[in-house]
Amino acid sequence: LVYIPTATYALRSNSDNTPGKQRQRARADGKKRRTQVVNQLKHLLGDSVPIHAITLDFDDGSVKQPEGCESSELFPKDGKDALKG
Repeated sequence: LVYIPTATYALRSNSDNTPGKQRQRARADGKKRRTQVVNQLKHLLGDSVPIHAITLDFDDGSVKQPEGCESSELFPKDGKDALKG
C-alpha cells in the first residue's frame, strides 16, 4: 500500500506555526489516516494477506514510515520507485 496524503500536507502561509511544525503535524496526521486504511484492509482481508504500507510525500518525492515488514528491501526507495507499475 502506498499512501499519498493530499490536502493535509499543504502549508498555510497564514498559519501562526512555522513550516516545520506544520509539516510535522501533517506527517503525524497522514500516518494516523494511513493506519486507519491499513486496519480496514486487515479487517477485510484477515491474516491471509500481508499488508506493507509506506507514505509517499509528493512534495519532495520521499517515502516515509514503512510498516508491516522488518526488511527495508521490500519497500520502495523513493517516490519514483513507489509509483512503478
